[in-house]
Formats: sequence, C-alpha cells, structure tokens
Amino acid sequence: MGFTILRPGGFASNAFAWTEPVRARRPVSAPFADVALPVVDPADIAEVAAAALREDGHAGRTYELTGPEAISPRGQAPVISEALGEEVALVELSREEAHARMARFMPEEVIDGTLDVLCVPLPAEQKTSSDVERILRRPARPFGASVTRNLPAFRWSPPWGARKTPPPRTDGRTEAGSRPQTQAGSARSAGRGHLGTTPLITPPQAGAEPQPRSAAQARPALEAGQ
Repeated sequence: MGFTILRPGGFASNAFAWTEPVRARRPVSAPFADVALPVVDPADIAEVAAAALREDGHAGRTYELTGPEAISPRGQAPVISEALGEEVALVELSREEAHARMARFMPEEVIDGTLDVLCVPLPAEQKTSSDVERILRRPARPFGASVTRNLPAFRWSPPWGARKTPPPRTDGRTEAGSRPQTQAGSARSAGRGHLGTTPLITPPQAGAEPQPRSAAQARPALEAGQ
C-alpha cells in the first residue's frame, strides 16, 4: 500500500467565518490583521488528492500545499469587498479578544497554538510552495477564486416573503463610504503550539464549504493510496 502525504497550510475557506457579519453589513474581525499567510483553496487540495490517487509517480511523496501568495486578513477584506461590490470593513482584535471568541467553539488547548502561529508565523509557514502548480499543471488558485466561487455565502438575501432591502450598515460607515473607527489589537506573543491557520472567530455558516475548526486540523496529513 503506497501513500502520499498532503500538507496544506491555512484554508482560504476560513473566510467563511466572516459570512454572517458581511451579510449583516457589519465589520469583520480578526487578530494580527497584517500578518500574511499563503492560504490554499480547498478545491486545489481536493484536486491534488485526486491526482495522487489516480496518477502514477506520487507514492511516498510529501506535498506542501499553499496558495500562490501570502495574504493577510486586512488584504482579504478588500478582495471580498470587490467581489460583492460593497465595502467590507475590518476591525482588528487584540489577542485577548480573539481568544475569548475562539473559546466559544475551539478547544482551549488549541487556541493558544493557533494564535501563536497567527501572531508570529515561522518562515516556513509564510512560504509559498509550487507543489500545487507542479501537480495540477496550472497555478494555484488565489484567495479571490474561493470568494468568487462561493459569493452567495457572503451576499445578503431576504427570507422568503421578507423585505427586499438589505439591513443598514452598522460599521460606522454611511452609504457614501465614510471611514469607520477601528480597534487596533496590541497583544503579541511568541512561542509555538499547534500548526495554525486563519482564525475562525465565529462558527461556520450554513451554505459554506467545509472548513477546519482547529489549528490541528489546518494542516492534515492526508494519505492517498496508490
């Protein structure tokens, strides 16, 4: 029995944690908003896994799966904004605020390790890999591809029979686009725990792609039989 190990980093689909506030026209939130990681599209992971199962030459290999470039939470928000055609504001959380929110759905022993990676990732965790492109013979999908493909998850739609106008903005902006007030997270810490990924600040929403719920799940070792 042969095997192939796939090691994806942060998942682009973790942005689904923002679907509820985006649909409600509220600001999205994340800690360490300027720390960039090369998040990978889950569709690329699936295609690499399929190739490893169906093609020769992958037995015994280990592949690092990333997107084509590192992107921060502050960089992700305007990508969603452009796809939607409306502004998406971002509020940076302190480490303590992020910890409190993640504790609602993530095991305590995983939270600090995840925040450590998000705060001060290792160079290897920020490095992009060419493995997706080499195996699939095309470039890895950028973050925006996942957003565009799943845009209905971010777009507000009225319940059946309800009013057809979206809710008013609650992010401090007017419809003319005045700037919101933001909170700057100041807590930073070193140290490592579990391998991490983009933070899940709220539980995943209905209609979104499956996504990892913990740092331990963010870099699974998938075995594909040959």
